[in-house]
Amino acid sequence: MLRRLYLNNCFTHQDRTFNFENGLTGIIGPNESGKSLIVEMIRFALFGSKALRGKADDYKKLHVELDFTVGGDEFTVLRKSNKTTLQRNSVELASGTKPVDEAIRRTLGYDLHVFDVANACNQGNIEALSEMTPANRKAMVDKTIGLTVLDELIRHCGTEGNTLRREADAMARSLIEPVEPEEPENYRPSDQIDLTKANADLAEFNQLVGFLSQAPLAPVAPEACPITETAAELRVLEDNRLTMLRSIRALEGQRAALKPEELDEIQLDIRGSEIDDWDAFQQKKKLLAQGHLCCPECGHDWPVAGEALEQFAHLGDCVPEPMFTRQELVQHRDRLGNTDKIVGINQAIAELQDTVTADRSADILIRQTYEVTASTYETSRKAFEIYNADLPAKQTRHEKLSGIEQQVAALQIEMQAARQFETQRKQYITLREQYEKLSLEICAITLRSDDYLKAREIIQALKVSVKTHLLPSLNKVASLLLSQMTGGERYLVEVDEDFEITIDNQRIGTLSGSGKAVANLAIRIALGQILTNRVFSVFMADEVDAAMDDERAAYTAQALRNLTRQVGQVILVTHKRPETDQEFELKK
Repeated sequence: MLRRLYLNNCFTHQDRTFNFENGLTGIIGPNESGKSLIVEMIRFALFGSKALRGKADDYKKLHVELDFTVGGDEFTVLRKSNKTTLQRNSVELASGTKPVDEAIRRTLGYDLHVFDVANACNQGNIEALSEMTPANRKAMVDKTIGLTVLDELIRHCGTEGNTLRREADAMARSLIEPVEPEEPENYRPSDQIDLTKANADLAEFNQLVGFLSQAPLAPVAPEACPITETAAELRVLEDNRLTMLRSIRALEGQRAALKPEELDEIQLDIRGSEIDDWDAFQQKKKLLAQGHLCCPECGHDWPVAGEALEQFAHLGDCVPEPMFTRQELVQHRDRLGNTDKIVGINQAIAELQDTVTADRSADILIRQTYEVTASTYETSRKAFEIYNADLPAKQTRHEKLSGIEQQVAALQIEMQAARQFETQRKQYITLREQYEKLSLEICAITLRSDDYLKAREIIQALKVSVKTHLLPSLNKVASLLLSQMTGGERYLVEVDEDFEITIDNQRIGTLSGSGKAVANLAIRIALGQILTNRVFSVFMADEVDAAMDDERAAYTAQALRNLTRQVGQVILVTHKRPETDQEFELKK
């Protein structure tokens, strides 16, 4: 239902409000007074720019507000420049052109195309229904009452049902029921087979076999050693002998270092004088090396050193090199008087030589060999005694464990068979669970497939039922309206299953202008009552009586007035002045 329409910057309508009431509302006035503009703005408020007759640039400053009710909810739509909003019960439902358009379409359940057939008959468009092809009329009606949705549901259910059926069949073909493994004869669980103890017994048995196969021979005692001292005692004697020899060599070295010098003191002094002359001669050579000076007049030359050379006047032109160095002369002088020391050293050497024992290194080797042989013998003797002491017990244990190899082999075979069976059984349990789960899934998919296919049959039956009731109801309501609008001159409207229209058994396209107009109007109003009235109980007729004479126009106006018993609001734009419940008279 329409409640309020506010228009601003809308050509002839500036800051104007129209409040609508239930019943028949007449909008009258001269040409170009803005009558049709009101219907256009209602359509624009509901469906946006596609409802406008001109270009969008013609409506840049347009401001439209429309209050309406649908299903007990109050809606307000605002379209102003670049602002578009929709409120439901004072709460914003959508904002923006596309969201608002979509929200209103969802609220009504149909679009502008259906609205312009079932809720509005626009100026110069009264014959729109008859000008549509039967297929388009059928598609429009099917879409409005939901038959296209039913067709989509039928296709969807069929597609889903058949897809699920194929999926279930494919799953069933690949489903293989697992076979439970056969339990081995005399089966024991693997955790009850004591293979660890058996392996330990086998290891013990193998050790016993090795022990018994390596019986030691009785050891032979070594012959007595002729050397009575032990090797350790002999090493002490030999170490002492070597120590004395090293002491003697050390004393001999000291004695050699103390050898007396054969020169006496006088010779050492002479030798020292030679070294002094040699040193002086070397200094003289250095002074002469400084060069000579030459007199330019007489040609006489003399050394540069001059007087410094006078101290070496006693030296000739050549001095022989001394036989000893100064250090050697000092050493010779130090050796004078060492004879007493040498006598003492010789006495000490003689005493040590008297105490040096004989060389026992060969005896050490003999004794070491004997001691090793004796030690080996003792070790072998003890091992021989131990072996023979344990032999009876080990032989008894060996006999008791006889056959353990076969027992272990049998247990290993049993263990392998038990573990293989347990693995197969575990796999079987897993596969069985998967099999049962997949079987249930296949069953569920099959049931869903059956549900979809059954739903398709039900929806197909529903579609047939809807169409069976739709056309008779449409024909009955349209025929009644046609009879009222023509004063009984026309009385029968028939729309067949293909949506071909006949009026009193005459195709609608063959009627005259007035007859065609009134027939179109009757069918469109009937469609509105059947299709959209329960959602949006409004019908707008814009100069539908333009091609009618006064009598038929009056019948039509009265029929529209009577229509308000079923349709909450009927808005009639006309140049005539029919009896109405509400009237807006416009002026230029």
